[in-house]
Amino acid sequence: MSELDPHRGRATAAVTALLAEQAPDAAEAQIVLEPAFAVLASPGWHGVDGVHFKATLPDGTRRHVKSMHEDAGHYVEVRTAFAAAKVAAGLGIGPRVDAVDLGNDTLVMEDCAGFRTGTLDRLRDPEIVANLLRQRQAFHKTGALGRQVSVFDEIRRFHDACRSAGAPLPADIDWLVDNVMDAERAILAAGFDLVPAHGDGNASNFLVGPDKQVLLVDWDRAADMDPFADLGSFIVEAAQQEPEARGIFMMAHGAMDEALFARTMLYGIADHLRWGLIGFLLAKVSTRPSLEFLKYGSWRFFHCRQAVREPRFAERLRRV
Repeated sequence: MSELDPHRGRATAAVTALLAEQAPDAAEAQIVLEPAFAVLASPGWHGVDGVHFKATLPDGTRRHVKSMHEDAGHYVEVRTAFAAAKVAAGLGIGPRVDAVDLGNDTLVMEDCAGFRTGTLDRLRDPEIVANLLRQRQAFHKTGALGRQVSVFDEIRRFHDACRSAGAPLPADIDWLVDNVMDAERAILAAGFDLVPAHGDGNASNFLVGPDKQVLLVDWDRAADMDPFADLGSFIVEAAQQEPEARGIFMMAHGAMDEALFARTMLYGIADHLRWGLIGFLLAKVSTRPSLEFLKYGSWRFFHCRQAVREPRFAERLRRV
């Protein structure tokens, strides 16, 4: 049996249930499923959390179907992720959600024809970045999701999970974790607010249209968190150098605030460590050895290591 078969069955069942509501006499055989895109864990984390299909319905219309992969259970809370996707759809900042099948961990959405998956080069466009920041901040103003997430708590959880699984962690992992936890202590001492947030700045987590309109997708890291944690995860993806990071921060915040900028960058460093641990955990426990989880995790560890070694790291701890 192909690895796709169970997911194909889930996707078919979810779309069939949707059709049954709209047209009770629709036949299951009339639904045509095709893989939506190639899944990549490296160089970017694209489609890893689920299996994605394009479903063609009997009337010729199409839907995008996401069937969550079992591996995602190590780091995704599906109920919150799907709830966030529905909220985003209601705001018009994410694709329309047509059906949610929590029993099969499957989401049916509109097929956003004319939109393309975001890439790092698109994040060089200030207009697209500004649109993305507005979308992320619009979500901050919605109601609480009911699941609080701290990147530092997740680092502890994934660090423990990696050790329990026997994942081949880098030799300096304890040094990295200890240093990043200094950031947690500084941020806790300063205090912070909680807002609902997307929580993942990966470039593939947005769609861009011909007029530079953007839609946020893949709400798998969504939770109630410090808004500057959400911004930090985005900045470390979108900005290659400090001046770019400052520009994005000012675009988001409206002005420069050195203490809040330091907090944002510390969150970004912590996000690198979190994703490094997720990558190494999946490299050990995943049933999909063809995906380069270890390569992705190593890349995120590298960026975390470089940031911790910089003199600015200690300066940011003091500024928070």
